[in-house]
Amino acid sequence: MIVQNVEAKKIKFNRFVKFTPQGNIFEIMAYDHKSSGNGIIKIDRDHYYNSKEPLFNADGECIDYPQYQSLSGKSSRFELHTAENGYTYHMKKYNSTQNRAQGPNEIRKTFKRLRALINTNVTDTRKCKFITLTYAENMTDSKQLMKDLSSFNKRFKRYISTLTDSHGRNLNLTYEYISVVEPQARGAWHAHIIYIFNKQIKFIDNNVVYSLWNSGRSETKRGFTTTRKIDNVDNVGAYLTAYLADIEVTDDMSQTQYLNVESNKLQIKEMSVPDYDRYGSCSVKKKKKFIKGGRLSLYPPGFHIYRCSRGIKRPSSKYCLYGDALLEIGSEAVRTFSKAVSISDGDNYSNTLTYEFYNKKKRIKRKSKNTVTSEIKIAECASDYASSPHPCLSWNEASQIINTANENSFLILQELEQRQLKMRC
Repeated sequence: MIVQNVEAKKIKFNRFVKFTPQGNIFEIMAYDHKSSGNGIIKIDRDHYYNSKEPLFNADGECIDYPQYQSLSGKSSRFELHTAENGYTYHMKKYNSTQNRAQGPNEIRKTFKRLRALINTNVTDTRKCKFITLTYAENMTDSKQLMKDLSSFNKRFKRYISTLTDSHGRNLNLTYEYISVVEPQARGAWHAHIIYIFNKQIKFIDNNVVYSLWNSGRSETKRGFTTTRKIDNVDNVGAYLTAYLADIEVTDDMSQTQYLNVESNKLQIKEMSVPDYDRYGSCSVKKKKKFIKGGRLSLYPPGFHIYRCSRGIKRPSSKYCLYGDALLEIGSEAVRTFSKAVSISDGDNYSNTLTYEFYNKKKRIKRKSKNTVTSEIKIAECASDYASSPHPCLSWNEASQIINTANENSFLILQELEQRQLKMRC
C-alpha cells in the first residue's frame, strides 16, 4: 500500500462520516469509500487467517482449487484452520519482530487507541491526579514491574479509602485508572498512572505516595515519585502519549548506544514542556529537545504498553452525516487539527481519508464569523429550518446550499440571507 499525506479539503455537510466522541475530544473521519476490512482474523499470538480467502466450504468442497494447488506445490505441510462458520482457511504465521520499533504501524495504532481511551474517561481534570513512579536502580525486569505496580495500587486504594474532609467525614473516594509503562534510555522502567476519581480531589501528598511506592523496602529505596494535577491540560491523551515514543536529549549523548539508530540519522525535535517540581507544581515551561522515535526500540515485542481498571469506558464510533456530527459536537468546540491521507495500491484501489479533530476545552482566541464555530452554527440553523413545521427545504437541500458557498463562513451566511431563509442564527 502507498500512503501519503495530501491537502485536506472541506467536508460537505451531507456527506457520511465516521464519528467518534472521546469525552471533550471529537474525531471525524470522512472517506471516499467505506472500508470493508482486510479480512484478517487472529487465531492466537502467532497465527491468523484471511476470511476473504476460504479454501473449503462447510461441506468440505474445495472452492479455491488454484490456491490450494499452489500451496500444495510449495509445501506439503501447510496448516489449515476451520472457522466457526465451517469454512476452512490457510493458517498463516505473523512476521515476528525483535522490538516495537520494527512495527511502526502497530505502535501508531496502539498510541491512537490509548489517546482515545484517556480522552474518553478524562472529562474533568479536577477529578484526576497524574502519578509517575520511577526506579532508582536500573530495573529492567518487566514482570517485576507489573508485580510492583499491582502492590502499589493495592496500598494506594487503602490509603484513598481513609481520606477525610476538614470535619473528619470520610470522602468516600473511588477511582478508575489507566497506567502506562515507559522504558528510559538506560533501560530502566518507569510508570505513569492517571487516577480518575468519582469527585473532585484537591490534594494528594506526594510524600505519602513516595512512602507507598517504597513500602516493603528496608535498606534501599525502590525509587522516586511525582504527584501532580493536570488542570491546565486540555488534551490529556495527547499530553501523555507525546513522550512515549521520544527520548529527551541530555548533555550525555552516549545514551544513543541504547538506540538502534545511527547518530547521524537521529531526528531531533524541540518543544516546550511543563517543568514540575517535586510537589507537582508547574510555574514555567522549558524548551527541551527529544530524539523522535528513539524510545520505540526499547519496548520488547508483544509487551502491553498500557493497562486499565475494569470500570474504564471504551470509545465507540458511529456513521452519520457530517452536519449531524457537528450538531452533536456543539458550537462551543474548536477545530484543533485536520489532515488528509491518500491510500492506494498503485493499481486499482485508492481511497482518501480526511480527519478533523475538535476540542471543547481548548483555550484559544476565537475570531468572529470565520471560525469553525460559525460553521457549526450554520449546521444548527440548517437542521433547525429543515425540521420546522413547514420547511421549504429538506435537510439535504439546505446542506447543498451551504456546500455551494465559499469555504468562508461569512459568505455562507450571506448566501443564506440572499435566499431569504428564516433561520434562527
